[in-house]
Amino acid sequence: MQQVADKTGVAVQTVYLNFRTKAGLLSEVGDTVILGERPSADWRDEPWARELLGETDPRRVVERFVEAAVAITRRLVPFVRAVGADLPNDPVSAASRDRGRDDFFGAALSRLASLDALRPGLSVTHALDIVRAVNTLEAYVDLTGRRGWSDADWSAWLTELLSQQLLGDEPSVFRADQPGSK
Repeated sequence: MQQVADKTGVAVQTVYLNFRTKAGLLSEVGDTVILGERPSADWRDEPWARELLGETDPRRVVERFVEAAVAITRRLVPFVRAVGADLPNDPVSAASRDRGRDDFFGAALSRLASLDALRPGLSVTHALDIVRAVNTLEAYVDLTGRRGWSDADWSAWLTELLSQQLLGDEPSVFRADQPGSK
């Protein structure tokens, strides 16, 4: 907290007054990293969000969702790496992150439901569970950072997987090692 106060030219008491704890400070910074400059709760004000939520083609809803999710994940990875073990994992911080993520994921899924596009028998709640299970920071880092996938590979795979799982699209053959994919 003292380092933050020194870097910003304010008294350490000011930092504590605004953020209370180191976890509070890191939560606020992480929240702002999601959109780049604004609190993550403002995501619906982004042009891509208006396009996503106004889309009428279910496949394009999935594609736009994946595009936005990849952009957010790309911004979060350096922050999570830098913060490491200091990332706030207290119940309040974790619940706040979950609510924000579920609000974004749920809005895309609600759009699909409003288009009557979810595969037969799939509820929005179960669809949310599917998206939460596969669209994780850890999976992205593993495949792009450790396994050599490009962002295009990740996006194509996630779009294909979600289209199958959510919309009931027929599977296609996806290969991350296609010529020109890396």
